[in-house]
Amino acid sequence: MVKFKFLIEESFKRRFNNRGMRVIRGMGLGLLALFSSFTGYSQENIAPVADTISTSYVSPWENLFAINDGFEPLSSTDNSQGAYGNWPRLSGEVENWDWVQYSWDSIYLIDRSEIYWWSDRGGIRIPDSSYIQYRDIESGDWKEISGDSGFVINVDEYSVVTFEPVLTNAIRYYMMSMTESTGVLEWKIFGKLVEQDLYNSTIEVTPELTPGVTGTVKVTAVESGGGRREGYTFRVRVKVRNELTGVNNHDESYIVKEQAVNGMLTELILDPTDANGETFFDLVLPPAIDPTDGITIDVMYNDGLVSLGTIRYYIPAMLPPAMTADNTANSVDDDIDITFNDDSDWRAGCSEVLVGGVALAEGIDYDLAAGLLKLKPSGLNSVLVTSGIKEIRVKAPGYDDAVLLQEIKPGQPSVERSVVKSLIPPFRGVQTSLLVVAKDRYGNLLENCQLWYEVKVTCNDPATAEVYSVNGLDVSSDQPVRELPLTGNLGR
Repeated sequence: MVKFKFLIEESFKRRFNNRGMRVIRGMGLGLLALFSSFTGYSQENIAPVADTISTSYVSPWENLFAINDGFEPLSSTDNSQGAYGNWPRLSGEVENWDWVQYSWDSIYLIDRSEIYWWSDRGGIRIPDSSYIQYRDIESGDWKEISGDSGFVINVDEYSVVTFEPVLTNAIRYYMMSMTESTGVLEWKIFGKLVEQDLYNSTIEVTPELTPGVTGTVKVTAVESGGGRREGYTFRVRVKVRNELTGVNNHDESYIVKEQAVNGMLTELILDPTDANGETFFDLVLPPAIDPTDGITIDVMYNDGLVSLGTIRYYIPAMLPPAMTADNTANSVDDDIDITFNDDSDWRAGCSEVLVGGVALAEGIDYDLAAGLLKLKPSGLNSVLVTSGIKEIRVKAPGYDDAVLLQEIKPGQPSVERSVVKSLIPPFRGVQTSLLVVAKDRYGNLLENCQLWYEVKVTCNDPATAEVYSVNGLDVSSDQPVRELPLTGNLGR
């Protein structure tokens, strides 16, 4: 009988990349052409009122116009009222996506799509991938939607996707199958008709926004042809950030159109535009504003559904002290000492320590002292006892997040957690392999771990001494300790 005794010793390579990450907020005024989320309006399927339906390709015998005829399929094979199909066009082979497109003479605000895919279980199949683009009404460029809920491709029911609202007069649904052609039974698009020609309106602020100084905001209603519109009413939505309100900080209040605003979202209606298409309101910033505090004003049109632009003024965050990762005793068996140049104000304001987005418990998972953040895997938080490179993020109001990457290495090998097993039960005349997986006490796999083995032979009758083949070596007696190759990335 032969017995193996495995001896384990850790021999890891050091691998650490100390890459710091810092974000510094800018201060001042930004006018952004964006469209805000909108709720509370009456959504409707605007596909039936599309002025044009077009496509990259449709089979001559299929019906492109079936996709907005209002028919409700019973299944993905129900083409009883016609369907769009592009057989024999194999999208993956021609290196192009196929698409169908709705176009309108009017402009709509759109945020939802429902499409019912067609499959004839032959050359027309449900697509493997899909996405949506819209035509930008100002540039005319095609742009992909953003903020989508995910392009889940369903069979026998509508595939629904929502996305950030877009202002457009044309939208395309792209589809691709890597093996067959694709088809559509019905495609619904949900949106609302909006103001048709005020997207060129402008916002100006003079003088440049400064704490304690009154600024005047001018909003001009400009029609698509360049003319000005008299009597139009814009709205503004105001949100103040006022996080630092302690003894040494300020409780800021802003004056917007002669109304005090100090935190809650406020909607104000501006005066109708004058004969020049202009309306004005004053904006007064407080004389002292704390770091990270400030104001956002969205100027809205189309009854407050569409954002013309955004005025922002914020004081930059203070910089936290730079943290230095622990490169020495930084395994799951150790307290991990992250150091920094002490800043008592920042340290006193620290509100949260996160590892990989998971909040730690002070006193259990970490301690914070002058110049030292001590992470404690002994608290058994799963994010600290799992090896790997972790993002450490420390939050303090008024400061940018202090962020660094810290490697947490596996611990010492554990006999209890490591695995030694025979892939095939040993038997006379049969060759088998022994699998060894080295792990630490938390189950982390140990890469570059040195293993040894020794051989003990039991022979009760010297006259019939058996010969065993162990790792290519014929043995009939005890053998000294021998090395195995270092374990790989799976600890084997």
